Amino acid sequence: MLYTPPPAARAVELTAKQMFMLFPTPMFTGKLPDIGLCDRIEKKLRELQQSGKGTSSREGQILAYMTPDDIHTLPEMKESNRRHHVHVHPNCLLSGLVYVRTPKNCGSTVFASPRQLTKNLEPTYLQKNELNSDLFTVPAEKGRMLIWPSHVPHAVEQGTADESEERIVVAFNIMIRGRIQLFTASLDLS
Repeated sequence: MLYTPPPAARAVELTAKQMFMLFPTPMFTGKLPDIGLCDRIEKKLRELQQSGKGTSSREGQILAYMTPDDIHTLPEMKESNRRHHVHVHPNCLLSGLVYVRTPKNCGSTVFASPRQLTKNLEPTYLQKNELNSDLFTVPAEKGRMLIWPSHVPHAVEQGTADESEERIVVAFNIMIRGRIQLFTASLDLS
């Protein structure tokens, strides 16, 4: 005699199945139409560094140089290797970068899922895809621009480029200005 489970115990299959992408995180990318712009930006950045404007890392630390925050006002910017720890850009809406100089084997930019720390259970996936992956890597490519929501954690991988060759990236942040007049969420960003 074959056992037949009662109707309530039988598996029920859904009909009219759909999948919605509720909260995907967009990242925009594109190439500069004039790759020579990277060379002009690099020249200006080196002039700024040599003139003492901006901030250089202290002796004994990883070599780094940060420009002053107002480089977007320079006429040259109107055209617009090292490891860097995971970070976000608070108080910004969007963040971005332009790869200006990318020696062979310099560090890639890595993006981490903002959902990564909210997982209670992690199933085994048959195949990784954009909905279940925790990391996304973008190789450095001269002239490539990336723009992403500022809350997305990101870092720079340790590259293996020759130490005498510099990886130059212009990073930027975007914030809206004005007044948001929602009844329960008023905000003045002027």
